[in-house]
Amino acid sequence: IGWATYVLTKTDAAFNAALLLNIGLCIQNIPEGLAVAVPIRRSGISVKKSFFYGQMSGVVEVFGAVIGAALVTIVNAILPYALSFAAGVMVFVIVKELLPEAFQNKSEQTVPILGFMVIP
Repeated sequence: IGWATYVLTKTDAAFNAALLLNIGLCIQNIPEGLAVAVPIRRSGISVKKSFFYGQMSGVVEVFGAVIGAALVTIVNAILPYALSFAAGVMVFVIVKELLPEAFQNKSEQTVPILGFMVIP
């Protein structure tokens, strides 16, 4: 999205936004790849294969992005409802699964409360 905006406008602000967006995505992808590769490595698979599988988990995102971009043009009318539904599902998962686990330790209840207030 960021690079497309830059290509269309050719402004310095759009370039800076595109660059920061890509840096953020790269930083976000590091723990995502590790979340796949580390358990594979711990199960006894070699470092090379673990790294390969971690990389392959990210390659799938490219195909998902292309399919998603194509679907956005087709289902544009219901997109706000679909995104609202997805946001609701994420909130449900947080409330149902993550918050009870975060409050298991009675001495550290302030951090989950602050995090839940800051994130939205």
